[in-house]
Order: sequence, then structure tokens, then C-alpha cells
Amino acid sequence: MESKKVIVITPRKELIIVSSIVGLLAMSLIVPWNIPRAILGIPFVLFLPGYAFLSAIFPGKGKLDLLERLIISAGFSLVIVSLLAFVINYTPWGLRLEPLFIGYSLFTMGSSITSYHIRKRMAEQERFEIEIPLRVPMWKKARRVEKVISLVLACSIVIAIGSIGFAIINPKLGEKFTELYVLGKDDKASNYPVTIRLGEPATVKVGVVNQEQRSIPYRLEITIGGTPTFTKNPISLEGGQRWEEPVPLIPVKLGKQQKVEINIYRPEDTRPYQYLILWVDVIEKGS
Repeated sequence: MESKKVIVITPRKELIIVSSIVGLLAMSLIVPWNIPRAILGIPFVLFLPGYAFLSAIFPGKGKLDLLERLIISAGFSLVIVSLLAFVINYTPWGLRLEPLFIGYSLFTMGSSITSYHIRKRMAEQERFEIEIPLRVPMWKKARRVEKVISLVLACSIVIAIGSIGFAIINPKLGEKFTELYVLGKDDKASNYPVTIRLGEPATVKVGVVNQEQRSIPYRLEITIGGTPTFTKNPISLEGGQRWEEPVPLIPVKLGKQQKVEINIYRPEDTRPYQYLILWVDVIEKGS
């Protein structure tokens, strides 16, 4: 009788594989490895969190077969990733690549380590281990239906890999724009000054984010009641960089409902490229 040759992935090997994927993805955040990030990022997000969690709660054989584990792992991953993203959105770091990666990594590594220790204590014949058969069925002996299914699967894999490769080599450029924002009290987009005493400047925090995919030396100008009161030039930002600093609102005359214009210019602009408007009442000092 022909012996069945298989590759067995033990819990220890699983932990090494997961740790290696997380480590390589962490390096890709520092070094721009777009291809490894795309290849490893898909299973990292859509499979590993759910598989690691499932292995921790169902560590033994007999509960689920391999196909069921793969399907449930994908479903669990979607739920886990969505919940983690929801939680991270309410942290001070917000929905950015780095905090999302750290959150997914901590969950996946924590579940993988837990699963490893649980299965390590189980008898070898009782714990779940991935077994990959090495024996390839003979093409000539395969039925026509099996040949058709094999060809369809092979073509699907080739098309999927080709699509990923094309997307990596020819990435679609995002929209080019500059973000301008103003923060009031407690660094929130509210509670702006509405009353300013003449001679006692108020302060707001102005932020500029360069999403133009090129280096730009911006110029910031603030006018109150049509009179220029503050200029900062240049604010040199590379693509993706952010500038954020407190700036003074310095009115020069009394009056109600004076328009505060916060304008940002690029070198080629003769009119404000982006602008924001506030309204303030300027009253006498000491009133």
C-alpha cells in the first residue's frame, strides 16, 4: 500500500509563520515594499485574525475539518477586523495605517500564542494540525469533471495573481488636494472665538495637510474685516506631510460680525487655493 505523504504544520510552526508575516509587514511600513505588503497583507487582514482566534477556541481535532476552518476563519476575520477598526476609530490615533496594523497584530499574535499554548498541552493525536498532502493525482486517470474543475481553479489563481501584480505595478493615483482646517478650544473643530477684545489677540490652531503628491511651499494669510493681520510664508510640506500650529487672530478695528478669512496659497496661485471663514465681534478692551 502506498504511504500517504503529507506536510504537517505543527502549532509551533504556525506561530513561527504568523510571527514572520507580522514581522515582514512591520518592516514594509518602514521600507516601501509594496509587493510583499500586498501579498502578505491580504491573508493578514482577511484570514489570520479569524484563524488564530478559531484555533484558540477550537484547538482539537474532530470539531471542525480543514475546509470548515478555512471558511469560518474568513468570516471571523471580517467581523474581527471590522470591530477592531470601530474601536480604533475612537482612540486618539484614529483610523490610520499604523494603529490599524498594531491593533490587528496584537490581536492576531495574542490569539496565536494562546492557541499554541493550549494545543501544546494536548495529546498529539487530539490537537488540530494542518496536514498538506504531497501526492498529486495522475492527470490521465482523473475524470473529465475533475480536469475541468482543476483547469478553472488554475486559471482563477493565475488571473487573481495577475490582477494583484498589475495593481501593484500600475497603482491608481489618488485625488490630489490640500486639506485646510481650523481647531478651536480643546483642539476640536468647534468652540471658535466669537468675541475678541481690541488689543487682546485670540488664538486658533490652523492645520494644513499636503495631499498633492509633490512638495509645496504654502503661504498662509489671515485677514480680519478685509485687513491682512497675519502671514506665515513658507510652510514647506512634502507629499503626505502635515503642519499644525497656533496662530493669532489680531483685529485692528471695532465692529460686529467681522469676517475672518484663513487663506492658503500655492506658489502658482493668485487667489486663495483653500480658505475657511469665521465671524467674530470685536469689542473695546475692558468692556
